[in-house]
Amino acid sequence: MMEEKIKQLMSETGADRHTVEMILDFTGGDIDGARKIFQAMPKDYLALKIRYMGHRTHNYGVILIVINIKTREIEEVELIVSKEIKASEVDTNLKFEKFRDAIREYIKMGSVNLIMIDRLKEGIKSVEFKEAIFRNLTPDGVININDLKIILSELMFKVLTDSNVAIKIDQEKIDIFRYTRKLKKDVSQQEEKSGEIIEGEKEEEKEKVERKQEVEIRSISLIILKIEPVLSPVKGVSITELHPGDEIMVRIIDERDVGDYLATLLGGKVGGDRVPIPATVKEMEKSAETENVMLLVEFGPGIAGRCFVPPEIKVQTPISDELADLKKLTAFSISPIWIIVLLIILFVIFVIITIFTTGE
Repeated sequence: MMEEKIKQLMSETGADRHTVEMILDFTGGDIDGARKIFQAMPKDYLALKIRYMGHRTHNYGVILIVINIKTREIEEVELIVSKEIKASEVDTNLKFEKFRDAIREYIKMGSVNLIMIDRLKEGIKSVEFKEAIFRNLTPDGVININDLKIILSELMFKVLTDSNVAIKIDQEKIDIFRYTRKLKKDVSQQEEKSGEIIEGEKEEEKEKVERKQEVEIRSISLIILKIEPVLSPVKGVSITELHPGDEIMVRIIDERDVGDYLATLLGGKVGGDRVPIPATVKEMEKSAETENVMLLVEFGPGIAGRCFVPPEIKVQTPISDELADLKKLTAFSISPIWIIVLLIILFVIFVIITIFTTGE
């Protein structure tokens, strides 16, 4: 039964077996809960799917541009330039994977202008085009379609010398697993051409893809929840005294469905109330723009929480109450005043005993 769930999630999400097993283990085998986690993952790649028709020069085709929103880099460009009008009939409503496959299939089977393809790719990868693209990329990773049409029209005029190009654009945000599944597929396709690629080159390509995946997956949490720390002005620990690995008490205040689900799963929601739960400090970073500190905590593998707090606050830890009580007890037991009082009492007792002894 668990094996079926693993295979199903791997197929649906494009995630590797280890990640799927980790999430299913975290949710106790709840496949719907695991789906919620994957669906709520940050979508850090923007796929621009473009159809164009050059009415004056009769150049037709489609373009796929994949942008890494976090690094602000163009990761991939796939496109068709053809004199056949059917080259522009690939549906931009197709999902990223199918749209890309359709481009590659057409290049293999249809009639294309390879020279113009290379020139158009160079134009898209140029510094000028990239600067124009990223000027129009919002912090949420969305591009204004009308502005993009103007940028592309200018490029088409430079490369294809066509001043009358009809352009249709759709954009789709995708997560790291959908994009890295594409990378795995590339390697598999290359492996099939065993007569063209020697063994050493295949291994090098595999390692390159694996390193890229490992770096990117390690650099993110699968999902980041909105949290708030539990304040404890008297007994708490100052934010500036925390270190990665320390435990603090937080509330999950994320109002998304996945936030509700994970808060309940982790014991952070009782009835309709969000209650404090422990979390491990993963990272702290002072904001360059404000005096606040970005606090990143981890609830489990791939499940993180984040908030921005003033550096002067004190937060509750799972053992802060016990430590405070212990400090009070220690302070009481070693207080100099009580030691002096005790010595005076002992001296008085000694004097009384001496007097009575001498009197006898």
